[in-house]
Amino acid sequence: MSASNSSYNISKESNLRRCAACKYLRRRCSQDCVLSPYFPPSNPQRFACVHRIFGASNVTRMLQQLPAHLRAQAADAISSEAYWRVNDPVYGSVGIIARLHEDIYMHQHELALTRAQIAMHAAQHQYQVNSDHPPEIQTQTQQLDSLALQTQTQIQTQQLDSLAIQTQHRYQVTSGHPPKIQTQTQQLDSLVLQTQESNPDSAVGFTCYSDSDPDPFPAIGFTC
Repeated sequence: MSASNSSYNISKESNLRRCAACKYLRRRCSQDCVLSPYFPPSNPQRFACVHRIFGASNVTRMLQQLPAHLRAQAADAISSEAYWRVNDPVYGSVGIIARLHEDIYMHQHELALTRAQIAMHAAQHQYQVNSDHPPEIQTQTQQLDSLALQTQTQIQTQQLDSLAIQTQHRYQVTSGHPPKIQTQTQQLDSLVLQTQESNPDSAVGFTCYSDSDPDPFPAIGFTC
């Protein structure tokens, strides 16, 4: 009777210290069980998911092939992959990763909008501060007007220089046809005369030279 009680106690003690893997597989848990440190009896669902996806023999073989200091990390990775594969048979852990990426994108978009609103309010505040100093703004406006006038003057000067160069180039190209140039000169003189007669107050004048002049272009002048 005492022998049977002793055997029963040993069996009961063995059942209490069995890991979740050995309990799930209904076998005795030896002292050198590879799965025992990573699948405690307090979390049977952890091994149930792993066994359902990978199989107990495959997990045991993978852990035995790894060094002892890497087995815990490998067991955690296997358990996580098995858990998400059970919950999402199609995508597994990729599904939760995609959802997390989507959440990150949404938060980044919201952060960008918040920063834009902050920048807008800062600009409005700066405008209100500047509106309290009208002399400073007036000075800046005058500087901008002066800069615009200088730019316009430079553009007009460049246009006049370009027109003079084009006129000289045309004269050099058509220098072999003096009768034609003389006819055009006479037409221009007639047009200028008609313009002056119709508008005596106009101050526009052109100085034209004939082909007999030795060097007409250095003496070209524009009266504006």
